[in-house]
Amino acid sequence: ALAHESVGTALEALGDPAKARDSYTEMLRVFDHLENSAGSKPQTWRQDVAIAYERLGDVARGQADWETAETRFREGHAVLASLEKNGVILRRLAVMEEKLGAIAEAKGDASTAATHYKLELELLGGLLKTDGNG
Repeated sequence: ALAHESVGTALEALGDPAKARDSYTEMLRVFDHLENSAGSKPQTWRQDVAIAYERLGDVARGQADWETAETRFREGHAVLASLEKNGVILRRLAVMEEKLGAIAEAKGDASTAATHYKLELELLGGLLKTDGNG
């Protein structure tokens, strides 16, 4: 499944967002399957599901498809928010808040953007209180 992420990243760099999206969608499908077949839903696989949503959001953002990007970032954020908080999760949540803020800005909603950026800062502050590791 991680190979799908690498392929998607390469395809984005080559300027082929449609094929990159397909690769990230397959990444999501594989991690979703692993998560569901594991029963206990290991935190690592849940993180990978969130990363797949983030990558799909990145592709949509690159195409100025703000609604899809926001939806994918929110899906990834929801997965991360459901996990036990540690340095890695706090950092990933901060990244999602930054991306949601950027989407709100692109949509002309400065108030919502500011809210997301403030949440990002709060999460980063929480990160400073941990050792910064997972």
